[in-house]
Amino acid sequence: MKIETFPVTYMSMPELRSFPIKVDSLIIASESLPSLDLEDLTKKHMTMNGQTVEYNYAVMKDGSIYKLRPEIYESNMAVMPNTLSVVLEGNFQAESLTVEQEKSLEDLSLLLVDKFSIPWNGILSTDDVIGTNKMGEYFTT
Repeated sequence: MKIETFPVTYMSMPELRSFPIKVDSLIIASESLPSLDLEDLTKKHMTMNGQTVEYNYAVMKDGSIYKLRPEIYESNMAVMPNTLSVVLEGNFQAESLTVEQEKSLEDLSLLLVDKFSIPWNGILSTDDVIGTNKMGEYFTT
């Protein structure tokens, strides 16, 4: 599994935290778009939250994985304490994960579960967290 680092822009440099940090949850999310432009996503989130993209990782339809920001830094811990997040490319109201995307999500999830000792029941979708059906009928955790 290869993880590319996406060159993220910060409005202000985030304060990095020292390890060990307890991570309780891995949140799987979607922007509900058929394609995901990581540069546009970063700009959108910078406008919304004033710092940078909200997600730690992105998993694209072709199976490529991008690290979007450090796993642990101050603003992440303030907004969603003890949580990491992965955004998936795709609109799961209309399509399923690709085979490559599903494999990469599984590999990344296993890596993060192992690295941060995240409990298996801590792997959640945004629907699980906020009680919506934004992920769509074609996505299951």
